[in-house]
Amino acid sequence: LTFTVSFDTAPEVTIVDLDLSATRPHLELTDEMIDEALGNLRERAASLAPAPEGEGISAGTYARCEIALFAKDGKVRKLLEENRYVHVGQEGAIPGLNTQLEGLTVGQERTFVTELADTYPNALLAGKEVRCRVQVAEIKSRQLPAIDEDFAKDLGMDDLAALRAKIAEDLKQSLEAK
Repeated sequence: LTFTVSFDTAPEVTIVDLDLSATRPHLELTDEMIDEALGNLRERAASLAPAPEGEGISAGTYARCEIALFAKDGKVRKLLEENRYVHVGQEGAIPGLNTQLEGLTVGQERTFVTELADTYPNALLAGKEVRCRVQVAEIKSRQLPAIDEDFAKDLGMDDLAALRAKIAEDLKQSLEAK
């Protein structure tokens, strides 16, 4: 009969004197932090309002467009048709759409040729060159609310001072957690 026995033995370790100290960073709540949080709330409370009549599309506006894609070779058959909002200035699925929309007013139409990205949502059109016809149906601009007593009340607070105090409390808790 043959057998093997193995034993785990702890290695000998010499501990050197190391200065392992840690400090907790002191993060102080500032008025700028509260103002930034108020600004973020204001951005989230923004609404869309019709643009003044006759005003053209510019960066930052929202345009509801009727978009139709056709084969580049001029065949009349539509490959895709959609009615959607475009946030002008933001990267979109149709290359060149932002620049083609700028300056157009409600009711105007423009046709241009573009090559769709390989990542275009419609797999049949991805990577293909198409003719795009876009007609502007509506233009809206983003309206930011004023930071005042009414804004605070809309958020369920008694007044602006109470809103600032609540934001300060939330930020303080966040800083302590960090």
